[in-house]
Amino acid sequence: MVVPFAAPNRRTTVDIQIEYIDQNSNLSNRTESINNFGILKHLAIAGQGYLPSLKRYIRTFGMLCHYIEYLNSSSLNSSKFSLPPQIRRDPTEKAQFSNLAGKAIGDFLSKRLSGAKVTHNYEAAMTGAGFPISGSRPDLYCIGDNFQFAVEAKGFSRSTISSREMLRHKSQASSGRLRVNFSVASVAYNLYAQAKCNYHDPFDHNVELSVAINRELNRRYYPLCQYK
Repeated sequence: MVVPFAAPNRRTTVDIQIEYIDQNSNLSNRTESINNFGILKHLAIAGQGYLPSLKRYIRTFGMLCHYIEYLNSSSLNSSKFSLPPQIRRDPTEKAQFSNLAGKAIGDFLSKRLSGAKVTHNYEAAMTGAGFPISGSRPDLYCIGDNFQFAVEAKGFSRSTISSREMLRHKSQASSGRLRVNFSVASVAYNLYAQAKCNYHDPFDHNVELSVAINRELNRRYYPLCQYK
């Protein structure tokens, strides 16, 4: 039986092992924990802005229903995602879920490590800024307190990520047309054994705040509030 959430007296967190390059280019290894519902929430809302509403809960519930076989509680409590029984495994679906899990982890870490308040799909931010949707670009446009940054978020089942691959993902993170203070490559891997993530994010202090773009994006998600 697939049970997405454990009983209250059991451990209910996923511990993500992280190779972290911070805004001063310092390298460290750390672990960040997220509870099972948090994983589900970030699967649903990564890049969607965040405004509690019925629509968001429906999206979260739909994510659970669709990918329930990847969210077995015993696997999550061992800091990994589960797989469907062999007879129902689809490599295309597995790759799709791995990508969603990588985006969820990138969204979570953008808030936990980099101070994002709201995350938007990068294409939505490009549209809001009046740019055509063309060329290379990262996945997420993130807004913090008086700064903005981009995240290229990937997820893989394989057990290692090479330095060359990280450079490529970092290049993708920096490839968009929107002005950002820093560009993060968030690459989750080993998702079905022990979730790990390389989170690399040097900072650029010379980029001005994109007030107009950020105000417009936040106005769409927070129509009753004023962004200052």
